[in-house]
Amino acid sequence: MMPEGYGFNYFKNESTEGSLREVVSYTRFTGIELVKPYKNSNYEVLVPPKQSKIVLLRQTNPISYNLRFKYSSTI
Repeated sequence: MMPEGYGFNYFKNESTEGSLREVVSYTRFTGIELVKPYKNSNYEVLVPPKQSKIVLLRQTNPISYNLRFKYSSTI
């Protein structure tokens, strides 16, 4: 997390042909929320060739946060 209370997940697809698909599931997600258009504690990102995407997270508890996640990637 940055001092301002935001964090991010950055996805970059350097492929020239296939789209990158990332599925992220948080199994522990307290003191944090996803920034729109994402919500809840799971999301899927589809990144076309030669593009990138960012998913923002905002810390809702100024003292602490706790997260654990699992993810899968496919092209």
